[in-house]
Amino acid sequence: MSSLQISILCTLLTIIFADNKSLFFTSSNYELWCQENTLSSSLFLYSNPIPIGIYRTSNIKSLSYHLVDDTNNGLFEVKSKRLADFYFLILNITRPFDINREYQDVYTLRIQANIVTTQENQSEQTEVRLRVADSNDNDGVFDMDIYEQTFFTQSIAIEQALLRIHASDADEIQHAQILYELASPLNETFSLHPFTGDLYLITKENLTTLYEFDVYAYDRYQKRLVDNNMKTKARVKLSFNNLPRTSQYFQTMFNKTIEVSEMISSYEIKISERKSFHRLNLHQPILTINIQPEEKDFDVFLLGNSSGNVNNLFLQGNNVYLNKYSIEEYNLQFLICFNQHQRRCQYANYHIVPRIDFNEYNFHFKPMKIISLDENLPVDSFITRIELAYANLYEDQSLTINYKLLNDDKYLQFYLDSKTGILRVAERLEYRNYTLDLQANIQLFNRRYSIETNLQLHVKEINKHRPMFRNSTPMELVQLPYQFQAYDLDQNKETNGRITYRLLNCQTSCPFLLDPNNGTLMLRGKESFRSNSMATLQILAFDWGQPISLESRIDVRLDLSSKISKRDLGRTRAYSRRWRKKTTSNFLITSTSTMSSIVPEQNVYTTPSPSNSDTVFLNIGFRENSSSYSVSEDAPINTVIDRLKIESDSFPLNINDEDDNLFFYTINDTNVPFIIDQNTKTLKLIGRLDREKQSRYVFEIELKFKSIYSMKLSERYHCEKKSSSLINFEYTKKFYQKILIIIHITDVNDNIPTCSLFHSRIYLNENRIEKNLLRIQAFDPDLGENGTIHYSLLNYNQYFSIDVLTGQLDCVKSVDYEEYSAIDLHILASDQGLQPQLQSICTTVHILINNTNDNTPQFSIDKYVFDLFSDMPRYSIFGQIYAIDADKTDQLIYSLSPNPYVTINKQTGHLRLKNQLHRLVNQVFNVTVQVTDGLHKNQTTLNIYVKSFPDAQEPILLHDPAYGLTINESLAAGSILTNVYRRWQLLASTIDFIEIVHDEIKSPFAIDQQGRMTSPFFALSSFSIKKGFKKFNPYSDF
Repeated sequence: MSSLQISILCTLLTIIFADNKSLFFTSSNYELWCQENTLSSSLFLYSNPIPIGIYRTSNIKSLSYHLVDDTNNGLFEVKSKRLADFYFLILNITRPFDINREYQDVYTLRIQANIVTTQENQSEQTEVRLRVADSNDNDGVFDMDIYEQTFFTQSIAIEQALLRIHASDADEIQHAQILYELASPLNETFSLHPFTGDLYLITKENLTTLYEFDVYAYDRYQKRLVDNNMKTKARVKLSFNNLPRTSQYFQTMFNKTIEVSEMISSYEIKISERKSFHRLNLHQPILTINIQPEEKDFDVFLLGNSSGNVNNLFLQGNNVYLNKYSIEEYNLQFLICFNQHQRRCQYANYHIVPRIDFNEYNFHFKPMKIISLDENLPVDSFITRIELAYANLYEDQSLTINYKLLNDDKYLQFYLDSKTGILRVAERLEYRNYTLDLQANIQLFNRRYSIETNLQLHVKEINKHRPMFRNSTPMELVQLPYQFQAYDLDQNKETNGRITYRLLNCQTSCPFLLDPNNGTLMLRGKESFRSNSMATLQILAFDWGQPISLESRIDVRLDLSSKISKRDLGRTRAYSRRWRKKTTSNFLITSTSTMSSIVPEQNVYTTPSPSNSDTVFLNIGFRENSSSYSVSEDAPINTVIDRLKIESDSFPLNINDEDDNLFFYTINDTNVPFIIDQNTKTLKLIGRLDREKQSRYVFEIELKFKSIYSMKLSERYHCEKKSSSLINFEYTKKFYQKILIIIHITDVNDNIPTCSLFHSRIYLNENRIEKNLLRIQAFDPDLGENGTIHYSLLNYNQYFSIDVLTGQLDCVKSVDYEEYSAIDLHILASDQGLQPQLQSICTTVHILINNTNDNTPQFSIDKYVFDLFSDMPRYSIFGQIYAIDADKTDQLIYSLSPNPYVTINKQTGHLRLKNQLHRLVNQVFNVTVQVTDGLHKNQTTLNIYVKSFPDAQEPILLHDPAYGLTINESLAAGSILTNVYRRWQLLASTIDFIEIVHDEIKSPFAIDQQGRMTSPFFALSSFSIKKGFKKFNPYSDF
């Protein structure tokens, strides 16, 4: 228990003695307090209202007290003092200066009372614990005589605690409270906390390399220490060195060089990515950079060692935008710097990888049926278009598909365009079935994926060979039956290679019969043929080819003049059997014509005809030599443009334009997205059209006469003309075999207005109205109203306007930097198409507002009030004035009106005491504070209330624990009996309260706060008086 916190004084005034008290001590143990280093031998604090000793009874003759087992070398002695009916125990200190709390703070004494009674002698023991109260008899002692430390200037921060200076005092509680004080002002550099001893760096301005100064420590309650020579002193030595300058240089993506003085890693860099982005939200950032702990003033740079495609990005503040719609993979290297003058930077990197789940897009080949082709299909003929289907992919600019024919080394007859997926004939086809293995290589956002399928092609054989009689066939027969044999080199023996025989020139009443299947010629009967007659028969062998049948003829002279008998017939059959067994290795073709049996597709012949050739003119072809069409660019694939009609005049063959197809249609430019369907004779669209890429297609379609029809014409001519000369076919000029096709692509509103850059940056001075800040230029490749662009603003219409037609951006209302330091202005571009009208956020203009000095600094509070104790050490900082200027770039300067007590740091606003305040106790000190930004000024009042710090409260020590007072019974009520303050030699001003402690419910006496005790109004009894001091806290704020 501390005597400073509460001190209680008790004494006993005995008036009446009771005869029935016990012989024992009033308590088995007692608590007493004494002051260390006291000058008196008997000054004690009796903290218990119970009197120390034994009540006197009628049978006690005498009583004395003694120390039992004295272990303190006679430091204490005890006596007995009888007062009224009580034997008080008196404790004296024989050597007062030996009582030192720092060596021993509690003494335990065993006291024995020897009692002589009328019956017998008795003894009683009690224990007295004497506690030593502290007095302010020690000085503060520093932990070290010299505090020395070295710092690197770059690594310390303003208002950072450099070191803690510490001193200790052996006294306790309030007597041990140390105050610290700078021995020299050092006003603009350091601050020493008066209670903790922390030494702070206030500013780095004009910081030198070496500082040496003294600091003082002293007991707050030792008022006598007004001279610094009587205070405890320590030496402080501080060295400030600069780290070797090892700047690093970094190159940004815009070829700007950044000098970095220090690379750090103390911040947590958090980069947030927006996973879903498309053309409609390009005005939103794809990355946002945040700093933990939170920092507002930092710069972000994109380094040059980022991936090469970072030119597609736009960096504004801590946000990264797409400046070009290219959803790709980006490897970004950031440099984040925190100090504009001494760049301390931290490195960070981030890898943008577009999230691709190919299963989500469901890439698959569009269904493909089995395709049937003619084997004589010309080279470069269109077969089909391979296409992929997919879902949930709204923007396909980043989608690349490459098609590949996996078994192209095996099937050289086909060519697959890797970009368009168009499959064409590369070489002449064979009559067979083909299975093509196809692969689609998909690249989406730099992610690759492949799928495969196969395509079945059935090549149909054309009828390219006519049936031919074997070269051993006789021209004259003398006996029957006889079997004619012809062969056909076509492979399909069900149609093209199937041969049927026919007897041409013997129709009615013909005595001969020709088996159509095996070619056996026989008589119908003997009676139907005259034996002496001769006949010339024409034998026809034809195939069942498609789309036209070919034939061969042979003339045979029959002479049956001899008598026909069974024996002759048998001999003839035997001969025929022998002939059939013969084998021949030579298949020479015997024909009425010398023309080859295979005729290629024919163009118009322009070469000179041989002298032994015949020229046949054909009147067939296109009626016109050119045709023009208009096709909308949104026409779907497989749209039929037109059906190409072939017209003829006196053509040798009977043809049906709907069913017969004598020609192959070839296009001279295989890059155009059009083909001729050879079956339907229609001009079809096979690719997507984009008028903005190509608005017109010009190509030529040429007719090529199919070889089978050429053979048929030759055959027909030879039959009719009975000629074996070569035939040269030429077309008359009445019809055209080539036609020029011109296709114009008509426009649809399929393009959104776009700007070349999605983001741009401009600067605008605050509080200024400016015209022509920027001219927005959007582009829409559509035609007419579809491509006519009108401009408008999406936001901040109250500050800016834009010309609807020209895109000129104007500031129409001044912008206050303190309201908007930066504005993201979204520009809308709309075309004037009717169905539909397309609109987009064409670009975002990032407007950075330049700050100007247009605001007056404002103090954080209207009036500053500080309560200071009068013993505040000199040069201590006790507060700070803080003002805010909305113009963030302005440097504020603080100042005070002239005064002898307080100074202010003009940059930081710290208030420092330059002289002690003991002369201003209980007074108010007013100072005017002014702040200026160089142009505007503001001021307020600083009120300092100087408080007196109370002295240390010493315990009230008494010489005697009790004294007696005899009063007259007839004394008038209310008479003053005594003044206890005078009796105890106490000042009334040092006593906070006084009261009477009595066993009864109501006290018989009264005492006022001046220590005067008055007489009772009823019967008297024993009582005690209690008084003490108020509690106070010596550690309150200064």
